[in-house]
Amino acid sequence: MTPRPGALHRIYLAAGIDGLDRLLQHGELQAPGFIVTDAMRAADERADEEDLEYEALLAAEDYLRQREEVAVVVAADVTPAEIAAVDRAAAGADEIEDEAISAIVPRGRVVAVHVPEPGAPANEELLWFDVSELAEARRVAAEAAHP
Repeated sequence: MTPRPGALHRIYLAAGIDGLDRLLQHGELQAPGFIVTDAMRAADERADEEDLEYEALLAAEDYLRQREEVAVVVAADVTPAEIAAVDRAAAGADEIEDEAISAIVPRGRVVAVHVPEPGAPANEELLWFDVSELAEARRVAAEAAHP
């Protein structure tokens, strides 16, 4: 990732229900997250930022589904300083390609929550909830977990 000084970056955190509970109870969340990387931009030069952010959202969703967790994805805007690579040393450079990263995100940086619709097939798009609707998002996520 090549950070733009002072710029905010949208991160999609693979929170699951437990992460959403931590956000509600403690006011912050630390979870594997996915952002638009330079490698993603290079792979599809015609894609706009919104398309690339959607790919990052899907990566967070896939991360949770592979672990058989409810696909609760928290979207937040963070600065480059708030992002820490999970294993930057193993990557051998500052460039993070398709790896999950970790960020501790305070509730004030959260902009939205995406949760599955109860009873919908796994390949359906996630529902979108504004940050002011965290409790409702948690209720819907619980319904999706126990149809």
